[in-house]
Formats: sequence, structure tokens, C-alpha cells
Amino acid sequence: MSFSLKFYIIFLFVVFGRLNIYSQALPIPDHVVIVVLEDHSYNQIIGSVHAPYINSIAQDSCTALFTQSLALTHPSQPNYLHLFSGCNQSVTNNLMPVHPFNTDNLGIQLLDSGYTFYSFHEDLPYPGFDGISNSFYSRNHNPASNWMGTGIFNFPDTLVQPLTYFPFQNFNFLPTLCLVVPNDSNSMDSGNDPDRIVAGDNWLQTNMSGYIQWAKNNNSLFILTFDENDSSNNPITTLFCGEMVKGGLYTDYIDHHTLLRTIEDMYGLRYACDAALEQPITSCWKGAVSVFEHKNKTEQLVSVNPRLFSNYISLSCTKDLNVDKFLIAETSGKRVFEANKFNLFSGEPLIIDLGFLPPAIYVAEFVINNKKQLVKLVKQ
Repeated sequence: MSFSLKFYIIFLFVVFGRLNIYSQALPIPDHVVIVVLEDHSYNQIIGSVHAPYINSIAQDSCTALFTQSLALTHPSQPNYLHLFSGCNQSVTNNLMPVHPFNTDNLGIQLLDSGYTFYSFHEDLPYPGFDGISNSFYSRNHNPASNWMGTGIFNFPDTLVQPLTYFPFQNFNFLPTLCLVVPNDSNSMDSGNDPDRIVAGDNWLQTNMSGYIQWAKNNNSLFILTFDENDSSNNPITTLFCGEMVKGGLYTDYIDHHTLLRTIEDMYGLRYACDAALEQPITSCWKGAVSVFEHKNKTEQLVSVNPRLFSNYISLSCTKDLNVDKFLIAETSGKRVFEANKFNLFSGEPLIIDLGFLPPAIYVAEFVINNKKQLVKLVKQ
């Protein structure tokens, strides 16, 4: 596709309000490094004597530790795709997908907005390698490889690099944002506990401690998260560490889409897929300096709690509302609940029993006075 056509489509995104134009309470880090580890729950890592370095980061005064962070699904590969593109691209296993995908994603969003991006992977034999494995490298832990190409939402394969290309000696050479994934021996994926936890913790200290300390004095951010864990409800460790972070424990419900949405709002990017259903993380920042907000942000008329639920949700509002339609649908679009023409009263929450739904991700939609509101729900 020609440069002029690609530019024209990007121009249409601007005209129709898909790009950010106003302020959000978010910082704009000079650099963001995201490290993804594997297959362990929050309680297996936080407080564990086998992960002393991660726990030391979690207790740092520049670290926000999120106690209600969840992965979205099983197995590994779909979670990486959710984090990188806002959905699983119809991939539900660890097999090599038919690619390249021609859909929006974090890498091309950054490039289209004038920022830089790389994806670094341990044991990747050379830039742009598109094989299934090499030594202890696994392609299913490399979401960016699915968008290498020449389409409108693709980027050059040179942006997917071996970890040896990471600028360990000078962090000023880092891109705006990079994804870093250890090999299976160091990501806590292979082997048995506690040995694999120890290996992952040691890898993180050896490879990332320099950047983490540097980030705390150089307007930069380190994000640690996990792809999934081995249980059904998927609680994982997620933390932010950096100069702009207000340290402490945070109980915000977040997931891979929330992380993506937060980064998109930091840099004024488009919303990729289900990231549009999220709100960015705004609770943990020392100062609000970002100058971006999305024009297509949906107005929040009804509060839905909890978004991570077992049986019941509660609908509440700050002023009396006449609800024209309320429905809940699977991500495929199939409706599983619908109610029409009812009233919500300020100070009187409406309790709805959804215990009949199977565990999954759902989208709740409200229509009120011709205004539409979307909310993502997760049944555990």
C-alpha cells in the first residue's frame, strides 16, 4: 500500500475523532519498558521468598502494585494478543496463527503518531525471525511478530529484535515503548516451582534492575505483568515503577485491555479493539501532565459494580434516568441478557442476578436518551 493512501486513512481517523485531542490525567513517559512473565498468580509471586527482587520492586516508593489485576483468558498466546491489540484476533490456542494480521495494534499506533517501538525477545536468533521456536524462544509469546509486514496496520520486521539488541549500556537509546519477553527458561514458564520462580526473579534483577533504577530519575516507566496464571479466575501480578508513579497498593480492577488503554491515552493513540471499552488507570500518578483525551470517549451515565463479578452486578446513577435499553453480550456479539424501558433512581442501586452466565468477558450496553454507554464485565 502506498504511503499516500496510508496517510489518507490516518487522516480519516483524525477527522472522525479516533485520535486524542484533549487532556487526560496521565503522564507522558519518555520511555516505557513492559516485561511479561508467565503462568503464576499474584499470591505465588507477591510475598514469596522465592521472588525477593520482584517483592523489593513492589515495596519501592516509586511502585504502584495492583492487587486486582487479572489476565483475560487461557492459554498464553491470546493474552499476549489482548495486551498488544485489544482482542485475541480469533486466536484461542498456542498454535502459530495465519498472519500477518491487518488490524490495529500498539506498535503501529505508536509509529503512526510519531513515536518509536521495538519488541525484544530472548533467544530470537535475528531481527524479524518468524519461526515457531529457537532454543528456548517461543513465538506464541511474541505478539508483535503477527503484524510484521507491509499492510496498513503492519510494521517492518526489523522492529522485532533479539534481547541482545536491547540498549543495556545507554537507556537513552530506548524507543518510546518496548515489549521485553524472556525465553521460556527465564519467564517462569518452563520447569517446576519454586525453581522457575527463582529463575525468573533472577533474570529480572540481572537484566532490568539497571533500567528500573534509571527510570525513577529519568521520566520513564517500567511495567511488569504476567500473561496468565494456572487458575480459572486468573489473578496476576502487575506493577508500575517509575519517576511519575505514586507508590502504594491499588485496588483498581485492571486487565490487559486496561494496560493497553492507559498507554494509548498517555500518548494520544487510537483505541485498538476492546481497549475502547476501558478507562485508563489514573489513580497512581504523581502529576497529571498529559495533553490528550479521546474525542469518542463514551459518557458514563450508569456505574456498574463490580466489573469483575461472580453472580450479581449493581447499576447506580447520580441522577434519575430513564433507560431505553440495557443489554449484555458476549464478545462475539451474542446477546445473553436484555432489559428495555426501565427507571434508575439516584441513590437506589438496582441489583441484577447474572449467576446463570458462564465465566467469560462480556460487554454491557446502555442506551439512554439516544446516548450509548459501553462497559466491559468479567464473570469469574
